[in-house]
Amino acid sequence: VNKSVRVGRRARDDALDNWLLVHNLVEHTFAAHLELAYRDEVNRSSQAMVSMGETIDERMKSRVSILHAANATDPKVVYVWVKNVGSARIDSVDESDLFFGEESDFWRVPYVGDAGDDYPRWEYVIENDSEWSVGATVKITVTDDTDFGSGTYYVKLVIPNGVSDEYYFSM
Repeated sequence: VNKSVRVGRRARDDALDNWLLVHNLVEHTFAAHLELAYRDEVNRSSQAMVSMGETIDERMKSRVSILHAANATDPKVVYVWVKNVGSARIDSVDESDLFFGEESDFWRVPYVGDAGDDYPRWEYVIENDSEWSVGATVKITVTDDTDFGSGTYYVKLVIPNGVSDEYYFSM
């Protein structure tokens, strides 16, 4: 066999070996990146599932019940008593949404801290505890700058996690 043919084969074999080495390196690098991306997606999905589970758990433990609503001696003021009948403390009461008004004409009433100088507005006190824990009752005071008048009224309280109760009453 001719010496130049052996050198040509060796060069071709070396080139093929180099190509296979680079190809395997690229393939393994790509596979490693895919594995990392897959792991990141699995971790994100797991975290989302845990977060969703915590939200569902919080909602299942939260329940409120509007016990009673009545007008005060001042015709511009209405009181609403709401009990925590769930199995968890309710935080950030002031971030709740209160809907109030005559049954055919109600509106979202801003919390006193958000209302500025506007009316109507609402505020609250916890009557039988220092926080809105299980069994505690909140007394909500709805104040307007005009008399509420007589009629059938609607009130709905939605706590920050979306759990709510509603109540109809006459005055």
